[in-house]
Parts: sequence; C-alpha cells; structure tokens
Amino acid sequence: TTLQVVEGFIILVKWTVGNCLFGPWEPLHDAVLLRPEDYLHTVSLVLNVLLSGAIYLAARRNYKLTESLMVAVVFQISFAMFMEPLHAQARVSPEPLLAFAVVLLSLTLAPLVFGCDGKSTETEGRLALATGLALAFGIVTKMTFAPLLAVCLLFRKRSFLLACLASCFVGVFTLLFPIWSHLPEMYGWFSSLLIHKERYGAGPVGFPSMATLASQGISILRYEPMLVLLLGCYGASYIAIRKGWVRTPNGEAVRVGRLLLAGIIVITVQVAVTLKHFAMHYLLPAMVFTMLVNAALVFLFRRAESGKVSRGLHVASAVLLLLGMWHSYRWLAVWRSLSDQYRADVSTLLNRRRQMKDCTVIPYYRSSSREFALSFGDDWTDSAYGRELAELYPQAIHYNIWAHQF
Repeated sequence: TTLQVVEGFIILVKWTVGNCLFGPWEPLHDAVLLRPEDYLHTVSLVLNVLLSGAIYLAARRNYKLTESLMVAVVFQISFAMFMEPLHAQARVSPEPLLAFAVVLLSLTLAPLVFGCDGKSTETEGRLALATGLALAFGIVTKMTFAPLLAVCLLFRKRSFLLACLASCFVGVFTLLFPIWSHLPEMYGWFSSLLIHKERYGAGPVGFPSMATLASQGISILRYEPMLVLLLGCYGASYIAIRKGWVRTPNGEAVRVGRLLLAGIIVITVQVAVTLKHFAMHYLLPAMVFTMLVNAALVFLFRRAESGKVSRGLHVASAVLLLLGMWHSYRWLAVWRSLSDQYRADVSTLLNRRRQMKDCTVIPYYRSSSREFALSFGDDWTDSAYGRELAELYPQAIHYNIWAHQF
C-alpha cells in the first residue's frame, strides 16, 4: 500500500500540473491510460530522488556522528556492491521504495551504532519509536523486509525494545488501512507461501527438494556472491569482538557487535527465505542493510586498538568492498548489453511490422506492447478500467496464455 499511495499522489500532482494548470484539460483516466510511460517515468524519478536523497542524508548523519569522511563514503558506495539495488532503480516496483525504507531505518539506527556521546539530544526512547515506524513502513512496502526486525537487538533495555515493537505494530496497522478488509485474504496467501513447496504457494505442502535448494543456492553464489562473503566477514568480526581480540577504548566494539549480530541474522534469514521461494530481488533488503554494517566496520577498525586481528579484518573488509564494486560493474556491463540487444530486437520487429501492411500483431505475456501491459494491469483491478481501455484502444487484441483465449 505504501508504493500505491505514493504513486497515486505523484500521478495526481503530475496530472494537476500538466493537465489542469499548464496544459489542455483531459480526464485523469484518459491522461494516464494514453500516456502511461510518462507517468511511470515520473514515478520512477521521484522514487530514485527519494532513495538518493535518503542515502545522502544518512551518510551526512554518519559523518556528523563519527567525524569520519571514510565512514560516510563507505556507507554510500556499499549500495553499489550488489546488482539487485541497481536493477531496482530501473523500473517502478516495490524494490526502490524498499531500498529507501532500509536507508531510512539506517538513519534511525546510526546514533545507536556510532554513539551520541552527548552530541545529540535524541534519547534512546525516541529512537525506538522512530525505528519501529521505519520498520513498519518497510514491512508494509513488502514482506521481504521482515527479517530486519532483528535490528531490535540494538536496544539494550526491554522497555525500549517493547516501545520499538509497539511502534512497529501501530505503524503496520495504520499503513494497511486501505486494505483492512483484505487482511484475512493476505493471511491465507502468506500461509500458502510458507508451507507449500513451489513458488507463489503452488504445489504440495512441504519443503523443496535438496537438489532444488542446492541449485538455487548456487545461483545466489553466482550472481550475488558478495552477500555470502560479507556474511563470513561479519561472523569473523563478531567472534573477534566477543573474544576480545578487537577492543576499543569507549565501548564502540560492543555497539558495533550488536549491529553485526543483527546483520548476520538478517542475511541468514533472507537467504533461507529466498532459497525456499527463489527470486534474487527478495535479497534486496539484506543487501542494502550491509551499507550500515560496512560503515560500522570502518568506524570500529579506525577506533580499535592496534592488533593483528583488527588489521587483518580491516584489510579483508576493504578487499571485499573493492571486489563488490568490481563484481557489480562487470554484471552491469552484461545487463546493459542485454538491454541494448532487447531494444534492437524490438526495433527490428517493429520495422518488419511496418512492411507487412495486412498483418495484425497479437501480443502476449511479457511483450513490449503498451496495450497489453495496460490490459494485464487492468486484470489485477478486476477490470475497473475495462470500458476506458476499450474506448481508447478499440483495435487492441492480445492472447491470454493462462486462459488460452484471445
């Protein structure tokens, strides 16, 4: 509901400015259905501005709390260690808003990790309430955000932990207001995802076979190996802190240790869920959360007493950061090449279509046809805009691959 409410507000503002104040007037439905790409581009732009603005503000806050430019820079560039966050920026989906929610959560957690030391008037109680609201926003945006509830470990007192959870519950209940009547339906949907073998709650009850889990695990290692490597680095750093091999004079190691534990839980749970219900973009919240954990490691090692373990872990984390940047750059080049080829193929098909005067093009699932995309979307609204689409595109026809009909 968060994404749809944000989209609705953006559409209303664009239509008001473009069609009511500075352009020829036309009904809102006609404006959107005739020029859907224009509205999608505007929504995408706003989502990316929200995301980039949040990253800047979070990095600036980290810099003010730590007085370390390196901490702020590592926080920002860690976003580019994975392909999924970069993929998310290219289209309108819950994922850009999900990434924004993780960065928003990092803003509320930063004082707990880096320590206020009298430099901030914020109390831990207020941070607990703010953290709960940020968690609620992310969970309602998409359930794949739920593993980040592990950040509640950062609150030392039970009263603050309960305040965070209560704030989260109230926030979730409020943000779900547009679909309160559908909550029982949602419960059934998520229950089927949890207990059935196949994707989207299909297949018999049970877990996927070991061969399937192994195959999907190999896919994760192939496309996003840095997540597993960082998990190992976080585990080693947490053990080093617990054993006393990494010490800091003012208790920074304890605070960073709690964040490391939360990060380990988040990544482990996120990977486990994705292995059962496989899709790489389900890993995005854990990937974006590594921004704060990586920044905290830099903060820790810059404050830590000199020693072989701390120096070794510092070098390892720096190497992983560079490897992640290289890995993303390599896959980004492949992605761009495939996108260019796709556009060239579409152009070739369109040119061929123009040469065939008596040809009728009938698109189907995943085609690049605007009319099909609008019809496909309308299917999810119980054909709420069927009449408008029939009037605006009277000649459109497509094939439904599930119903096996035109």
